[in-house]
Amino acid sequence: MQAGVRDLRHAMEQKSKERQAWNLRRPPPKHRWHSPNALESPENLGPPEPGGTGFGYYFQDAALLWSNSTFIDYYIITPSQLGGTSTNWLYLTTTCRAQLGTEALVGYYQQDEAQLMVFDWARTASQPWQIGINLPTDHPQYLTVRLDEFGNPRPMCRVRNGTILLNAAEGAYLWRNEVLLFNFEQGDWDLIYTYEYVTDRPERNRFQPGANGYWGPIVETFGSYDLIQAIGFEQVRLFQDAKTNVFWLSAANSFLHREPVFQPITVAPNRSFVTYAGSRNPDSFPFRISGIARDEHNSLVTLEVGSLAARDFRIYNGISLGGQWTWLPVGLPVAGTGQTISLPAPAPLRMGVYKVGADYNAGSLCLIVNQPNASFQLSPAAGVVLPHWTSQPLSNRWDKTIVALPPGKYTIGFDSLPGLTAPPPQDLIVTNHGMTTVRAFYGTVAE
Repeated sequence: MQAGVRDLRHAMEQKSKERQAWNLRRPPPKHRWHSPNALESPENLGPPEPGGTGFGYYFQDAALLWSNSTFIDYYIITPSQLGGTSTNWLYLTTTCRAQLGTEALVGYYQQDEAQLMVFDWARTASQPWQIGINLPTDHPQYLTVRLDEFGNPRPMCRVRNGTILLNAAEGAYLWRNEVLLFNFEQGDWDLIYTYEYVTDRPERNRFQPGANGYWGPIVETFGSYDLIQAIGFEQVRLFQDAKTNVFWLSAANSFLHREPVFQPITVAPNRSFVTYAGSRNPDSFPFRISGIARDEHNSLVTLEVGSLAARDFRIYNGISLGGQWTWLPVGLPVAGTGQTISLPAPAPLRMGVYKVGADYNAGSLCLIVNQPNASFQLSPAAGVVLPHWTSQPLSNRWDKTIVALPPGKYTIGFDSLPGLTAPPPQDLIVTNHGMTTVRAFYGTVAE
């Protein structure tokens, strides 16, 4: 563990009295504070606290089952403050599919700054709230602004939350809960919380229908909210039983819950969503029409647009009928690049009224390798490559993601490394709102 994280842990231990006082006003996550499998007696439990879901995903009972380890890895859209009006707490939380695992969540209390909080279901009889740290002011190394899968800049933190079976004997199963935060200044994970405990049967921790572990990434609500900032999750996936396969959330393993007060801004089924509460969408990523030209000889009009990535742009021709405007699409959609683009369209009349509309049209690529210093080229060049290769849990695999990719066919090629043979080029297809996964492994050069 890095020295900075040791200091952080020590400081939090010194503030235990302050933390205990703070615990009194923090409701436990997920509907009610209950024993997941009767390990604690009812008199030791806190009072049931109402908790609702504003928006988010729940796991299907028969999916994402595990035996020895389960980790959930996710970005949380983390504005410094919730904004608008909020009467109580709001959590951005998920389980890792373990009954006695942790919830590593971002919490907002009214207009307080964002806090990374850890609730340990293995310690509900004693002190389930274990960590609460301010992110924007005190620990900005755990925050970054990066493009989401739809090409929008978002403030984010990245969390990995897991449960591992360490040892097993008849009547004694030793587990460890872990929470890691990605340190964007160091480009690697910081382990911020661990806890070891014993159950008498493995079923006490592995997912069972009706027990803890059934909720995925959700916006958990305890009050009323209006005109808040954009919040949500990005690139949610699970690593289970030390397998190298990534389990992205999909319609086969999760389902979406909605409430009318929370409106979606973007949704990439089922792994990413951005939502808000209120009557006004807080997003404002404007584009500008910078020029218009008419070619009378060829009956064409061309609009110059300062575009945004991950969107298709199209001209609409306005027709006034009975005092109301009707807008009809003309010309073909043109993919935005983040730079100025030209939009041509037929213009048979000498006079016309035009506007430009934009629709999201992008996918993502997850690249998995066995060498963390791998380099590659995507042809045609497109999208935004995230800067860090990230280690996957319990394996010698690393990955990074390319976002805001226009749908289409691509070829990826890999550079050689000393003493290793490069993987062969691969062709791939990116679909709108989809995640394409490519695995590329370097081999040892035979002498």
